[in-house]
Amino acid sequence: MKYEKQLEQEIYRYNNVENIHDLPRAFHYISNKYLTQIVANITGFSNFKDFFASEIKKYATQTESTLRIASIGSGNCNEELDLCQRVELGSKVVFDCYEINPTLLKMGKEKAYSLGIEMNFFQQDFNQIAFYKQYDGFFANHSLHHVVELEKLFQAIQGSGKPGYFFLVNDMIGRNGHMSWPNAQSFLESFWSSLPKRLKWNAFFNKFDGKIPNFDCSQEGFEGIRAQDILRLLNEYFKFEYFVPFFSVINRIIDRTYGHNFKVDEYDPYNDIPLLEYLWYMDEHFLSTKYLPPTQMIAKVVDPRLEGVNLKSRFYERIEESCYSNYVGLPDVIDINTGKEGKEKSVDLTVRIETPVSSENAVSNFQMGNELSRKGKLEEAIAYYRNAIVQNSNFSWIHHNLAEALVKQGQLDEAIACYRRALELNPNSAWSYYNLGEVLTKQGNIEEATTCYRISRELNPHFSDFDQPLQ
Repeated sequence: MKYEKQLEQEIYRYNNVENIHDLPRAFHYISNKYLTQIVANITGFSNFKDFFASEIKKYATQTESTLRIASIGSGNCNEELDLCQRVELGSKVVFDCYEINPTLLKMGKEKAYSLGIEMNFFQQDFNQIAFYKQYDGFFANHSLHHVVELEKLFQAIQGSGKPGYFFLVNDMIGRNGHMSWPNAQSFLESFWSSLPKRLKWNAFFNKFDGKIPNFDCSQEGFEGIRAQDILRLLNEYFKFEYFVPFFSVINRIIDRTYGHNFKVDEYDPYNDIPLLEYLWYMDEHFLSTKYLPPTQMIAKVVDPRLEGVNLKSRFYERIEESCYSNYVGLPDVIDINTGKEGKEKSVDLTVRIETPVSSENAVSNFQMGNELSRKGKLEEAIAYYRNAIVQNSNFSWIHHNLAEALVKQGQLDEAIACYRRALELNPNSAWSYYNLGEVLTKQGNIEEATTCYRISRELNPHFSDFDQPLQ
């Protein structure tokens, strides 16, 4: 498809979309329960919008003149207007909104006028953008994955940024076209095979998907056109100060395509919360063991000329470690628990480890154990966890969750053994080290407990709870 046709499709697709960033309740369930804590651990704010607003306010109070921010791909300007209201500094902070779609720009202009918020609006093609002014900061909310000429855009930012400028980003960084990486797709196909038909309804195409597709969204318009290059190029052109990576597989299930199918009402006895919980455990496991790269991020990058900028993140000491290039070209078969190469085919490995095909398998027992544990039915939960281990002894989270239930029952010796087994399978689990330290402390083994606390702190230096036992 020629560039002009893609451009036409891009504009047409969003012309009549009022709430561009609306997401299903399943997404908000995961976000509110888990992502908020992750963002808080790294930034100090549970809501990334509050984090962005805080950063903007900090820069605004340090300058006597108006703080000017260029928003790249502003859409209907909902996010920019929200940030202005959070900052509460009036015309001290002014956004210049650059957007390719004239219909969305018009909507943004009308909303800004109705709210009495000063803004400027410019219709610009992302790939040929020319900033009209010098800016203190830049903002991109789910727009970079629509840009073909990322290098030109980042060069334009460098050329139009005042000394010490900042760049706030919330975007997709997975595979081009929002496709799944091969190992991720193998897992998703295995998981998909166990789901009831009602959870396989494709809201975009109004049909049931017998198999979960791996569609390249960049074939029409610019959706995800160079998503996998965003992180690498940001790191090349700027310096990272904050990097909050998240999601490896779960976003394919809880996004707008399938997410609306999942019931998340905790009072509904037939809700799908156990499935979502299981997916979240696996998602974090894949990231923490570096089996899969992240697919989304919240970040703050700054002028590369600045000195003394220290990266605040999780899992990664350097941005390069999280880039897709570190994962491409590796052997297809890597045990997700040990990191060691295997001999089976990749898809066979996934099926052997996590194949939810009946109510009697490890996944179903693990999910049921989690549900019973949440309800305080610990003896029943323990029984289900034990069954799961019999069926699959190589999944670290089963041992970890069994240990948590055993601690609540006062069975400390066995809980310690379970935590040790979980750490054998996943030595990068800060939570398992921390919890083991807690149990060892109860037994009076302070020396080993202190070692566990120290390791948990080293694995996740941004979670304040891990500091408490060491103080």
